[in-house]
Amino acid sequence: MGEAEISTESEVGSARPDWLHSAVVVAIVVVAFAMNHGLRDGAVRLREAATAQLLSEATHRINLTSPRSGEIALTEPVLHTIELLRANRIESFRLSPAMSGEEFVRQRLIEGAWPIRFEESSSFLIAYLDEYTDCALVDRLDFDPGWRIPRRQAPFFAGRRGVQLVRCP
Repeated sequence: MGEAEISTESEVGSARPDWLHSAVVVAIVVVAFAMNHGLRDGAVRLREAATAQLLSEATHRINLTSPRSGEIALTEPVLHTIELLRANRIESFRLSPAMSGEEFVRQRLIEGAWPIRFEESSSFLIAYLDEYTDCALVDRLDFDPGWRIPRRQAPFFAGRRGVQLVRCP
């Protein structure tokens, strides 16, 4: 009988209720299932989102350092003025007093013309056609009345017929 009592005591000491054992098994199965399906899918979606963000950041950096990357946002007169500089293979330019005084035009030309440098000491000057210069005409651009210009930008080009690229001594 001594042996029976010992085995009974060890069974009593290690005995757990059946519901607790079942709950632990169910919890393990649920966690394993979640890790295998839901969490994995969530991790995949998180990785895809992070990759897309990194690519977006890389694309953004490339756009900041690539010539012509933002030209889609430029108005027709500004875009064609920049093309005038490129067509004449100008390395640097400056703006007439009238163009420099119009911050919107000035900023867009300087940004959009990059890598052509804006330098106050450049011998090449961009001026409106109606501005008098003592310089030699290199090329000119007549504004097309059919160009669509956003209403808020129209005042900058109102009454202007075009631009001239001149070389000053």
